[in-house]
Amino acid sequence: MATEAMTCRARAALRELKSQFPKIQFVFASYWSLAGKTLQAVRESEPGGLGHACEMETSIMLFLHPEKVKTALAKRDGPKHADLYRKADMQYSRPVYFVNEFHEVSKTGTIGHPDLASADKGEKFLTGIVHEVLEFVDQFAEW
Repeated sequence: MATEAMTCRARAALRELKSQFPKIQFVFASYWSLAGKTLQAVRESEPGGLGHACEMETSIMLFLHPEKVKTALAKRDGPKHADLYRKADMQYSRPVYFVNEFHEVSKTGTIGHPDLASADKGEKFLTGIVHEVLEFVDQFAEW
């Protein structure tokens, strides 16, 4: 899944930067990891429901810009594997990383369950994400 690949690349890049600039503190965090409590509390989907153009991202767009969402096209897609080694989800890191082209895992551009999206959930997701990310930023500012 793209989120895992980004995390790996970001960590590798930060490792290189730290070697070049040892006196600077570098950190990496993803909003979906920092806001794990919110995602878990608001989502209705099972593992595999949050990925790309998913329940959460579509809900946020329905809240912010409903005119830009084509709900008739909001279909479930993404890896169909039942085992957790291959299931893709923002909240469930897999012990194995698979390298795929996007078209190999999604015909529609969706990874997850956009059919469960709603503007009400979008407001809850966005409010919670902002709150949890700001909690981290506030603490990080004191380090």
